[in-house]
Amino acid sequence: MFDVYIRKENLVKRQWNNADIGISICQFILPASAEKVSLFLPENHSPSSLELLFCMEGRMTVCGSDNLSHTAQKGRILILSDSCKAFSLEVQMKLSGILASLNLKRVQDTACTALGMDLKLMDLLRKLETEHGLLLLPDHNWNKGIFDQMAYLPENVCGQCYFLKMLEFLLILDAQKENMELTAASQNRTCCNRNVLAAQAYMKEHLSEKVTITDLCRVVSLSPTYLKTEFHRACGKSIHRWFVELRIHRAAELISDTKLPIYKIAQEVGYESMSQFSSAFKRQYGVTPGEYKKMSKTEIACPIP
Repeated sequence: MFDVYIRKENLVKRQWNNADIGISICQFILPASAEKVSLFLPENHSPSSLELLFCMEGRMTVCGSDNLSHTAQKGRILILSDSCKAFSLEVQMKLSGILASLNLKRVQDTACTALGMDLKLMDLLRKLETEHGLLLLPDHNWNKGIFDQMAYLPENVCGQCYFLKMLEFLLILDAQKENMELTAASQNRTCCNRNVLAAQAYMKEHLSEKVTITDLCRVVSLSPTYLKTEFHRACGKSIHRWFVELRIHRAAELISDTKLPIYKIAQEVGYESMSQFSSAFKRQYGVTPGEYKKMSKTEIACPIP
């Protein structure tokens, strides 16, 4: 689905194909656009297909047919299965990434069998049906390691390495499919409660302002107790914790992608006190904003001499 779109729009930079084992991988760039693009499942689409979108830079909002929205941004992985019949996307910042299109039946019958990998890939698809075919996975060192290493590999080896990484990723997904809801859906399955979606949207739009529970209750017309309960049930965390993580994640983006001074970034995400901002940032990322800035501007040494 997404694969058809980027190929039609001639947005592919590099392409690595291996039809024999059912894996097609390409590197792409999507320009920023204020318009939403609607995509639909092609009639000839494989009934056992899966797409993995690895976001390297930029930001894009994806919305399924059930109006559940996901924000794909740097360091995140978006999974699309054929149970998602239609979705729309809106690119807020120029998006670059890697897209892997997998025919799971072909992969199961060839590569998995040859390597002795006892994977139940069709069970994985059925699990994704409960997520309406769209799933955004949390940040993970595994996907970060892919991009760090690929920068140092020659073109011909890069393609081969991606194929191996896709098999590794399927192995990880298969092992985690039973608790997939705990790792990802708890953050994103907010479609079950439109009030939570409205509260989240308000916080995103007022990131630099002081947002109170009273403000949110006025937006969604609910009592504080009921809103707090529904929010925690949908997201697995309190409103305050979710808002802090949202602010700090946005701050990390600004540190990496802009030249704004850190004090200005703190103000952009609602912090007047630099000490409070630094403390919150270090709790979430394990380093101070200044240390994070140095890391983001420094090339990572090649892991293999």
